[in-house]
Amino acid sequence: MEDSSIDPNDRKILRELAHKCADISCLPETHEKAAAWTAHNKCEGYRPMVVAELRNWSGLGLPLRCGGAAAQFYEAQLQSYIVSHELIGDDVVTPPYVQVPVIINILPFGTKKNLVRAKEGPGYRVIPIINEITHDCLDTLLETTFSYDAEGTGKRADWVTEAIGDILPVMLVNQANPWIFTPTHWIVDYMTMEKMYFAMVDEPDAFHRLMQTIERDMIAFLRWQEENHLLFLNNGNDFIASGGYGFSDELPKRQITGGRVLSTDIWGHLNSQESIGISPAMYAEFISPYYKRIAEQFGLLYYGCCEPVNRFWDSICKYPNLRKLSISPWCDEAVAGELLAGSNIIYSRKPLPDFITGQKDFLSDAYRDYIKKTARLTRNCKVEYILLDTYIMNSNPHKIKQAVDIVRRYSAYD
Repeated sequence: MEDSSIDPNDRKILRELAHKCADISCLPETHEKAAAWTAHNKCEGYRPMVVAELRNWSGLGLPLRCGGAAAQFYEAQLQSYIVSHELIGDDVVTPPYVQVPVIINILPFGTKKNLVRAKEGPGYRVIPIINEITHDCLDTLLETTFSYDAEGTGKRADWVTEAIGDILPVMLVNQANPWIFTPTHWIVDYMTMEKMYFAMVDEPDAFHRLMQTIERDMIAFLRWQEENHLLFLNNGNDFIASGGYGFSDELPKRQITGGRVLSTDIWGHLNSQESIGISPAMYAEFISPYYKRIAEQFGLLYYGCCEPVNRFWDSICKYPNLRKLSISPWCDEAVAGELLAGSNIIYSRKPLPDFITGQKDFLSDAYRDYIKKTARLTRNCKVEYILLDTYIMNSNPHKIKQAVDIVRRYSAYD
């Protein structure tokens, strides 16, 4: 991603943004947000937390100014903090450093996926590599491989350090883990969802064997990262997969010696969005046993993304160290509110983005009623609101600010 040198204009832009971030990181309100997240994440919070996703800068009417791809990556990172602070007013915390991802690659089944990408947007179509799950087919699968590009990571860190390191120091982060521990997603990407569903019925023993293989590979991936010092604590200003920040004084649960971080020292994230088409009984039989053993590897767990988790609660509630549950628009939020009431599991609400995106103006009255309903149903829960998928904004970022203000006003704890 990084070029060998940085364009002088790109460097000027990044340094301007870095100075702003450094100033914001020192503000009392920034420290209050960090303290609020820490209390919230151990279910002792004094207010619901709210975060708005910022990705489509052109759609927000705030296009990136840098010309180089590497410069744009870090411009987007720094600009997201500034816009959250100056324009949105949510609970994003601006850190006194810049995050630089280490370069880790994992190749499931030793084989590249065969995906046909959409001309526009993130969509894709799977060309199956695994056409059926039988024991003979599984015998031909290659070993999952892991690799770390130490040289490339070093060059990446040096590039950022040269550009803005005197303003914001580099913090290496691992961005491979937040979305990799999704066994059913692995299967769908290699054989399609339809074939996965049929395999559970037609070849149940072979399907269990495939899940065992993926579980083994995922746990081996964690051990490999531990041995190579590629796990980093994510109990600070780290976004935990599909929702919220990881600020916590509960992690790590031990005194770390020698600088080696273990998977039990960090947050983990699991989801099985691809299970939406199966019954709770099938989830319990084919999915839950393997997810439970993967969940055991982490110190705290965030579960879910867009799937209706309330349907599978009888299995999910048994996952160890479960601290946050994603309550998407496809969940029954009333049932979820009853399930999590009085518990030490946070209701991580993902409101529908439709009120904000698509049309030019914000549907404020409808959104107010929508949020008031959630607040009523979660009055006995600890709640966070994660405003995701805010892509089509018609160059009106003020809609997100209005949405955040409504959440703040109508979701406050009694």
